[in-house]
Amino acid sequence: MIPSSACARYLRMLAIATLTLSCGGDGTTSDPHDIGDTHSDKDGQTSDTDTTDSHAEDGTLPPPPCTVGLPCSDNDSCTINDTCTDTVCAGTPYTCDDDRPCTANECDGVGGCVFPVTSGHCLIFNVCRTHGDLNSANTCERCDIDLNKIGWSDRSDDAPCEDGNPCTFGDYCKKGTCKKGLKSTCDDQNDCTVDSCQATVGCINAPASGSCDDGNPCTPESVCTGGVCHSIAEDCDDDNPCTTDTCLPDLGCAHVAFQGACEDGDACTDEDTCVESTCVPGAPTFCSDDTECTDDHCDAVFGCYHTLVESACCSGAVHLCDDGNPCTNDSCNTTTFACNNTPHTDYCDDGNPCTVNDACNNAVCEAGFANDCNDGNPCTTDFCDESVGCQNPQFIGPCDDGIECTVDETCIDGQCVGDSSNCKCVPDFGTTVARANMLLLGEDGEPGNGLDVDQNPATCAPVGMCSNGIDNALSPLAPLANPALLDAMGSGDVNLLFELIDPKTNGQPFSLALYAADLVGSGCDPMVDECNFEIDDQALSESCEALILLDNATIQNGVLTAGGPAYNFPLNVPLFNNEPFLLQLHYGTVRADITLLGNKVVAMTNGIIAGAVPKEIFSTALEMIDENDLPLPKETVVQLIDLILKEDVDTKPPAGPDAVSTGFRFTAIPAKIVGVEE
Repeated sequence: MIPSSACARYLRMLAIATLTLSCGGDGTTSDPHDIGDTHSDKDGQTSDTDTTDSHAEDGTLPPPPCTVGLPCSDNDSCTINDTCTDTVCAGTPYTCDDDRPCTANECDGVGGCVFPVTSGHCLIFNVCRTHGDLNSANTCERCDIDLNKIGWSDRSDDAPCEDGNPCTFGDYCKKGTCKKGLKSTCDDQNDCTVDSCQATVGCINAPASGSCDDGNPCTPESVCTGGVCHSIAEDCDDDNPCTTDTCLPDLGCAHVAFQGACEDGDACTDEDTCVESTCVPGAPTFCSDDTECTDDHCDAVFGCYHTLVESACCSGAVHLCDDGNPCTNDSCNTTTFACNNTPHTDYCDDGNPCTVNDACNNAVCEAGFANDCNDGNPCTTDFCDESVGCQNPQFIGPCDDGIECTVDETCIDGQCVGDSSNCKCVPDFGTTVARANMLLLGEDGEPGNGLDVDQNPATCAPVGMCSNGIDNALSPLAPLANPALLDAMGSGDVNLLFELIDPKTNGQPFSLALYAADLVGSGCDPMVDECNFEIDDQALSESCEALILLDNATIQNGVLTAGGPAYNFPLNVPLFNNEPFLLQLHYGTVRADITLLGNKVVAMTNGIIAGAVPKEIFSTALEMIDENDLPLPKETVVQLIDLILKEDVDTKPPAGPDAVSTGFRFTAIPAKIVGVEE
C-alpha cells in the first residue's frame, strides 16, 4: 500500500495532478484537489482531518494545514513548487496568457498552461475567428464551431462565392471549392459597342462604328461615334401655323393644335385666328390712304400699294377737296370741282397717347378709353402724360407683395419686400413643371413596367414574370392597388408634381424636384388641363428646399433620367381605397420620355419611378388602415403580402436582400405651381 502523502508526491512528479488515481488499498479514488486532506497516524492508518467543504471566495479550496518537510498543495493551479512553511502551504505563482481574445487562459498546476477556445469562436492557424467568418482566401470555407474549432469548415453547397474571374457571375460553392457560374455576356445594351470579356480586366465595351438605331422614331438617321449613337432629329414641321410641332419618342411627329392668333401667309388679311388647327383669315387689310387721288390695292405677298388716278380733282396724290379732317370722306365733282366732305364714324387718332380706341362722331375725332398704364409692379406709380404717354416711376413706401404670410411690405429699389419670418418659406418655383395624370403599379417585371433596380442584368423579378433585368417584385399587388391609384389621380386627391430646375437637353446635369401638392380652385380637370397647384408644406424642408431633390437629372435624346442607388426618398401613394402609403423608396430612380417647348413641359410619357421598399413597411402601414377600407380582410392582406412579396434587393450590401423592388408607370402633363399651402 502506498501512503497518501507518497501518492501526492508521485502525482506531482508525473505532472498529472488533474487525473483521478487510486491511492491506498481501499479501492477509493482521490481528487488532486483533495491532496493534503488526510494524514497518517502512528500505526500507519489514515484518518480524515476535516470533512467540511470550506472554499475561498473565488471558489477555490483554501490550503489545508500542512506538515513541515512533507509535500503539500496550496490548491492553486497557478502555483508551482508548493512548500509547507509554519504549517501553511504556499507555492510560487505563475501566469498564463497567450494574448488571444478567443481563448481562456488556464494553468495546469504543474507549471504549464492550457488555452481552450471560448464559445462562439474558432482558432485557425493561431488567428481568432468568429462563428460564421469566411476564409478570405477561399470564401467557400468558414469558421463553424459545430464542425471544427481549430480549422476551416466547408460551407454548404450552392452558397454564393467569387471565383476571382470577372467574366463569370453566379459562382457557387461545391465541397469547399468555388465553382464557376454563368459566363458574362458583358452586354451593355448599346448597339455602338463591341462587347467582350477578358479574365484579367473584366468586361470590355469597345466603341463600334456604323449605323445604329436608338429606338427613337424622332431620330431616324443614326450613326455610332465614340460608342454613342448620334442621331439627326426628324423635321416635324408641317408648315401649319396653328400647330405646335414636336416629336414624341413613343409616337414620332406630333402636331398639337392651339387656339390663338396666326398668320395665314396672306398680307391682305389681318387678325387671322386658329380654329381647329386651321388658320382662318381675318378681316381684309384696310389699305385706304384717305384720298380719291389714288386707287388702293393689296397684294397677297407685298401688302398694300396705291396707284395714281387721273382726275381733274387731283394734283398728283393731293385731293383738291382735302379738308384735313380725318373724320370726313372728301370727294370732288370733276365737272364743277365742288367739294363734298361727308362725316364718317370710323376709328381715328385724336393725337392723345393717353386714349385708345378713338372714333369719329359728327366729323370730330373723339377720345376713346383711357390708356391703362398699369405695369403690374406694386412699387411704381402708374399714370399717363399726354405729351409722352405712360409713365411708371418707382416710389418708396408701403406695398402689397401678394404673399399672404408676409407683413410690413415696403418698396425698395422698385421691389416689394416684406417680413417673411412668419412664413415657413417663400420658394421661387420655375415654370418647367408637370403633374402626373397617370400613376400605376407595374403589372410585372417586363420592360415598360420597371427598371433594373439592382443594376444586375442577370436578375429580374418576380420570377417567371420578368426579363431583361427588370426588377418589380411588388407587381403582384397591382390588381389590388391600381384601382385606388386611378381614382386618386382622377379626382385630384393625390397630386405628384415634377419640377425641372434649369433643365438642359444636352446631357448636362440639373436638378429634378418631386412634390406632393394640392389642386387650387375648381373647374380645372387635372387629367387633361394645365391646372394650378400649391405645394404641400410637408414636401419642403425648413430651409425651403424640396425634400425630394435628385441633383443628377439629365436629358439625352429626349429621355429624362435621375436618381439611382445613392438616392432614397419617401413616396406617398394610395395603394388601397385612397388610403396613403408612405413608401420609403431606396435606390429611387426616375426615367421618362420628355418633350420640352422652351421652358414648358409638353408631355412626359413612358415614365417609370422605380426603387426598393423594405417589406416591413407594409405591415406597419396596414395596422393604421381601417379594415373597411381594404378590398379583403386585413389578416388576408397581411398574409398575402407576406406570401407573395419576396425581398430581392440588397440596400446594405453585402448583408443580402432586404427590400422589395418596385416600379410605377406614369405619364405627366403641364402644370403650374402658384404657392405653398400654409
